[in-house]
Amino acid sequence: MMPVGGPRRSRLLPGVLAVLLAALLAAGCRPPEPPRADSVARYEEGNTHLAAKNVAGAREAFAAGVELGGLRPDVHATAKLRLAYCEACLGNTEAAEQLLDSLEEGSPDLGEVYAMRAFVFRKVGDAAKAEAAWAEAQRWNPAVRMPREP
Repeated sequence: MMPVGGPRRSRLLPGVLAVLLAALLAAGCRPPEPPRADSVARYEEGNTHLAAKNVAGAREAFAAGVELGGLRPDVHATAKLRLAYCEACLGNTEAAEQLLDSLEEGSPDLGEVYAMRAFVFRKVGDAAKAEAAWAEAQRWNPAVRMPREP
């Protein structure tokens, strides 16, 4: 038995959307591909540049990989951490600190975040803050290593 006023909209809507999607696909329209492959390629490019000690190239690649938004959450966090490293090495310590601030909530390894923060503080010459950040890094992850200059 049909409710007064016709069929319920909640049952009709999925069918209408399916028909609409089928019509769009038949017309050659495709939904945009997720940027995953491009993001991963840029992330890997950044790692290659870092291995070759090309910090500027690594910075650009990591920034593009992060911006595209197709990385898994753990890889995204690592890419942002490496981007912060590149920013600090290139003297952009404020940008590095902002990236680290954004990583503090939800990072899979806060020890790495604080170790990188210690590296940034060393770059700006603040030994007291560097020591405090390193102590916090050790508290979160005793196996963490201090980042080094490229």
